[in-house]
Amino acid sequence: MKFIPVKERENSYNLSGSTLILPAISIGNVPQLTVDLLITTLNLQRIGFLEDENVIPVVVHQSDDNKWTVIQQRAPVIKKRWRIFAENLLAFIKQSQFSKVVLLSSADATRRTDIQLTGLPLRILTTPSLPNDLFERATTLGLKTLEKTSNNDYDLKQDDLPKIPGSGVSRFLFHKSQQEKIPLIMIIFFAIEGGNNEFIYYI
Repeated sequence: MKFIPVKERENSYNLSGSTLILPAISIGNVPQLTVDLLITTLNLQRIGFLEDENVIPVVVHQSDDNKWTVIQQRAPVIKKRWRIFAENLLAFIKQSQFSKVVLLSSADATRRTDIQLTGLPLRILTTPSLPNDLFERATTLGLKTLEKTSNNDYDLKQDDLPKIPGSGVSRFLFHKSQQEKIPLIMIIFFAIEGGNNEFIYYI
C-alpha cells in the first residue's frame, strides 16, 4: 500500500501524530455515510490517495491542522483479497505513526441479543493500547462495550473476540491491532440494509 499526495498538498500534509478515522465496508453503508458527513461538516481537504492492488484507489482527507485524517473508501476489497488488504492497511498505519485509530463499523441489527435491543444502537471495542481517558470519554457519552454472549460466538484464534455479523474486515483489523499494539477504538452501529442516512448522526 502506497500513499500518493496530491500536488497542491504534498508539502503541507503530516500523517504522524494525526488521528485516523477509518470506515469499514460493512452492512448498511453506515461507516461510509458517516465519513461523508465528517468530510463535509469539518471541511476536510483531500490530501491524496491510498494505492493498493486489492482495492480501487481510496481517497484520504485531512483537517487543516493535520489533527484528523479520514479515509474515504467506496468500493469493497477485491474478492478473497480482504486479508492481504487489511495487513497492508495496518502496515500503512504503523508506518505513518498515527496517534490513534477510530474504526467505524456496522453490524447486523437482526442478530442482536436481547440486551442490545434497548438504548443507543452503538457499541465499542478498544485495544489495550488506547489511552484510558478516551475510553472513559466514550463511556460518559453512553457508549457500551460490545457484550460477550455465548461461547459459540467466539473464535479462540482471535483472542475470544465476539463475532460481529455484517462488519466486514473490522474484526480482523481489531484483532491484528491488538497484536500490533495499535491504539484503536472500534465504534459499531447496529444497522440493516437500506436507508440509514438518519442514523449516521449517532456516530
